[in-house]
Amino acid sequence: MITLKQKSPDRLIIGSIMADARDFDGWRRLALGCQQAGMDMVELNFSCPNGYPEKGKGSAIGQNETIAAEIVRNIKADSRITLPIIPKLTPNVTDIAFIGEELAKAGADAFCAINTVPSLFGFDPLTLNPKVNVNGYSTSGGYSGPGIKPIALRCVHDLVENPGLPVMGCGGCTTGFDAVEFLLLGAGLVQLATAVMFQGDALIYRLFSGMMQFMDQHGFDTITDFQGKGIPRIRRFDQLDMAYHTRAMINEKKCNRCGKCVISCRDGGFQAITFSANDIFPCIDPETCVGCSLCAHVCPNDAIRLEETMT
Repeated sequence: MITLKQKSPDRLIIGSIMADARDFDGWRRLALGCQQAGMDMVELNFSCPNGYPEKGKGSAIGQNETIAAEIVRNIKADSRITLPIIPKLTPNVTDIAFIGEELAKAGADAFCAINTVPSLFGFDPLTLNPKVNVNGYSTSGGYSGPGIKPIALRCVHDLVENPGLPVMGCGGCTTGFDAVEFLLLGAGLVQLATAVMFQGDALIYRLFSGMMQFMDQHGFDTITDFQGKGIPRIRRFDQLDMAYHTRAMINEKKCNRCGKCVISCRDGGFQAITFSANDIFPCIDPETCVGCSLCAHVCPNDAIRLEETMT
């Protein structure tokens, strides 16, 4: 890490450390080592689910606010350690904001959210072995990638709202607009790893290009121009205006007449879309459509949008 900082002195370098739950000396020693190596921040891994909970590490710490807070408090009590201390939190808790509140009281400077979600990857249909196995046996492991982004966005929002410390967003970021979404919810930095594993580090340039295209489209000059702009758009369910109505509208220029919207609305929605042999395009009954958006989600061509209707 010393070499890395020497080569890139103007770049932010964050160390990530993990020790036993009660090994306070170990946590302090690792944090001090990061500082001496020239790192700018220290991330506390309170969240890894891959084999560490059984050892009392990783997500076992992040699920116990008392132990996690004690670790943070001990590190912050060491006057030699001046770097910002950033716990990386697990989404596998009832209320991540509550965990954040307790760690904020203990002296945490910021948070990183989230780590992976424990999952099982299924079975091989021929051998009936787990798809990831050791001598025919498997265990749960951390699931990452695009599938966890909605979970990550919710956690980032909750932490930004309460306790309100700076948050690094991560979990499922693969495109420039994915990064934008974290920033819209108030994240100050965005991390990614799985996307680079799959696509290589050249992905970073595509992410940067995608963000610049977004900013140009909206006339934003800097990230701060849109950071946090999405926060006012998120409300509790009981604060939503239930008198507001939308209905689905089909853009015929984009529609390829595949009929997926018809099937989803018929079998999982409100039977508001029909498509007979005499129809050029699917027809949406405005009286039956409730604006649930199921059809828009299944449309492969982004040919369906929701539009406000008069009540």
